[in-house]
Amino acid sequence: MAEVLAGSSRPVVIRRLDMGSNCICVHSLLFDKPCDWLVDTGASVSVLNSCIYFEIENVVRPPLAKCSVECLAADGKTALKIYGSCKMNVVMGQDSFCVPVIVADLGDLNAILGMNFIRQFNFTIDPTNSLLKSCKHGFVIPTFELSTL
Repeated sequence: MAEVLAGSSRPVVIRRLDMGSNCICVHSLLFDKPCDWLVDTGASVSVLNSCIYFEIENVVRPPLAKCSVECLAADGKTALKIYGSCKMNVVMGQDSFCVPVIVADLGDLNAILGMNFIRQFNFTIDPTNSLLKSCKHGFVIPTFELSTL
């Protein structure tokens, strides 16, 4: 889907988590199955692990469109295997969102919530109160911290 990739001329770099850092994550439901998203302000797009995507029943799983974005690992050199892009209906907190994602191999991560989602709904990250907030749209999504120790 072109809107997932609009304006993307540089590769997307999926960064390695620094040991000892606390990461902000969001619980969600994806077709009634739990899926945790790492909130990554360094990622320009949201990425869903291919393992999660292919576990969704074929009759409800959105078809993948061809994807021309290159996703790179933390080293900035190793390209991740990309299967395509689609829009996923994701329940976070009390609300449902249509999230444009790239489907790729992410190892142990379920998904990455990138800046495309943060900007689309004008979210701010409130780590003190463990929330993603959108004053413009009235959305409030609880977050949790994941320690990489």
